Amino acid sequence: MSTALQPLWQIEAELVALLDTIDGCPDELLPEIQERINGYLCMERRKVDSISAVLAMCEQVAQAASDEMDRLAARKKAAEKSQESLEAYVVRVMQGRGVRKLEGATGALSLRKSERVVVTNEDAVPEWFKHQRTETKVSAGAIKAALKAGEDVPGAVLEQRDNLQRS
Repeated sequence: MSTALQPLWQIEAELVALLDTIDGCPDELLPEIQERINGYLCMERRKVDSISAVLAMCEQVAQAASDEMDRLAARKKAAEKSQESLEAYVVRVMQGRGVRKLEGATGALSLRKSERVVVTNEDAVPEWFKHQRTETKVSAGAIKAALKAGEDVPGAVLEQRDNLQRS
């Protein structure tokens, strides 16, 4: 009964098999069967604790990754803002000096002409320059309420699930 690496399903299968043998078991073998059942029950508890610990660790890793993504997004935003500010400063200095190009030992900065459309009054822009974006989202909450109320919602069913909960 080496159980160090037995998967949960195997422990459960052994328990079911042992429990099924109790009724037809001769009295002289009953203590051995009960001892094996107790052993598998202990293994089950240890296995559940191990699985619970792994799930907790996975949640912590996911949360840490989410926190790091938030931190990096804030850092990215700050870097982009710094870049925009520095670029605007350099443009002002170059324009103020009437210079179109500055050269350094390893890099150069230059101004180039570009065009950009600025819409000053969106309502005045003719329709043929406009396009509409529509987005359709299904409201799962509303569908669930309707289905629970006995309504028929074509294209949707209420599925019963078992979700794992750790305590």
